[in-house]
Amino acid sequence: MQKGDAPAVHGLTLKARCVAAQVAESDRNSFWVGTLSLKGVNEIQLLDYHEDDHEIRCLGIMSHPAGEIWNLSPCPSDSDRFFTVYQQTASEDDAKFKATLWKCEDNSKITETHLLQLTTLRNINGLIRHVLWDPSETTQSESLVTLSDTCITVLKLGESTASTVGTISDIRGKVLSGAWSPHHGNDIITANENSIRGWDTRTCKETFNIPQAHVPFVRDVDFNPNKDYCIVSGGDDNFIKFWDTRKTGRPVKAQKAHNHWVQNVKYNRYHDQFVLSSSSDCTVSLWSIPSTSSMASNSELSSQMREDKLIENYNNTHEDSVYSVAWSSASPWVFASLSYSGMLVINQVPKSYSDLLRF
Repeated sequence: MQKGDAPAVHGLTLKARCVAAQVAESDRNSFWVGTLSLKGVNEIQLLDYHEDDHEIRCLGIMSHPAGEIWNLSPCPSDSDRFFTVYQQTASEDDAKFKATLWKCEDNSKITETHLLQLTTLRNINGLIRHVLWDPSETTQSESLVTLSDTCITVLKLGESTASTVGTISDIRGKVLSGAWSPHHGNDIITANENSIRGWDTRTCKETFNIPQAHVPFVRDVDFNPNKDYCIVSGGDDNFIKFWDTRKTGRPVKAQKAHNHWVQNVKYNRYHDQFVLSSSSDCTVSLWSIPSTSSMASNSELSSQMREDKLIENYNNTHEDSVYSVAWSSASPWVFASLSYSGMLVINQVPKSYSDLLRF
């Protein structure tokens, strides 16, 4: 194993289940991590991974006394802002799950005083599970979607408030995950119990439905960043599945991925043949699936890069369920995984593969 192929490990003192790349950061491999503790004061850490020396450095630790952090949603156009979706540990409010937008004034000198609360979203009709940013928007005009147990809400974000633009109430099943299309500015997908549904945020209408996509639950979905109409999903049947949203009768490809539920599945934003999956079987898998990618028709690919295969199953780094994985926004080769025990592991795509795509 080469040095760059060995994992770098960072341990948190509290339980955790969400890691997210600092999406707007293009120069550093930076990741936000949020903790999930019933007893202690929860925190957010900003971690920086250096590829040259293969080390993880903590740039800051911020207190999050509002409650357990279940999801993080970084702003795609401003590296200093992000939403946390959290469960309040003590509240007189009916909405126990909320989402708050925070801002860090200076990432190089983060302290608790630099974490500013900008606005809090509440949904009295259900529990907010996720916040999705429109990836095409700029800081001048930002659109959001909140996914809750009972509805999907489309919002326009102002300087300190968010106004509701539309609501989709007939979602037919609890939403467990979702993603916003990088190709069509109005399109999102959601994991609704055992179905995958497409929605138009402008008309608030359903665009497609894939029933029984995974049984009993679909845990995660993602859009292919380089190939239109293509999505990937993972669920409780231990499979990852690739779909064409124009022909939803059957998956384009179904791959047995893990020995227990697939918790997270994510496309590489640069090379869409690379896909990450994580599971409650305590493992992370790195896949190369060129047959469903934008590279499928590339005749110049080497024979090694043409075959659909499991590149690596990382089965000896985590000792608990791996609830979250994230690709770096600054490098196509770096990815992070986080297990419930609070172990954050950063790996790189093996050089035997990445060297074939460096040009």
